Amino acid sequence: MAERYNRRMTRFQMGMKPLHFGLLLILLFLLVGCSSTGDVPNTSTNLGAGGRPLPPAWTPTPISIPGTGLDVGTWQPCDDAPPSQLEIGDIAIFEGTSFKLRLRGEPSLEGTLGEEIGPGENIEIINGPACSDKLVWWEIKSLVSGITGWAAEGNSYDTWLVRVE
Repeated sequence: MAERYNRRMTRFQMGMKPLHFGLLLILLFLLVGCSSTGDVPNTSTNLGAGGRPLPPAWTPTPISIPGTGLDVGTWQPCDDAPPSQLEIGDIAIFEGTSFKLRLRGEPSLEGTLGEEIGPGENIEIINGPACSDKLVWWEIKSLVSGITGWAAEGNSYDTWLVRVE
């Protein structure tokens, strides 16, 4: 009787081995298939308009605090805007474009348009910063013509107002 039981168990166990192996293979294929796609979960923090991935955020280094005398880098005056290298009293130059810089009456893209300054013109930072339209705005005064107005320091791709060392 014991021998008969052992034969049955052997047949049963032999039948189970391929089943276990098959289930293990299916599980392995599912795990490898999911990890090899490289899919990143769709969350609102890493997708922009139209579901396109956003570029990684730029973190400036080093970050310094204006007015400390240790201004060797940049600082973050606005949470939703690029970092700044300027502070009130700095002399800067308008560069990086062949277009003229439009000054505005208020620190906003909706601000009234005023005078323009040309590329290469030196300016003084007289007021700011102001945060609007995901930009850092400074009130500037042209050292050439004396005109004043608000201008954005730059956007996330380019800087127009560069501090003169």
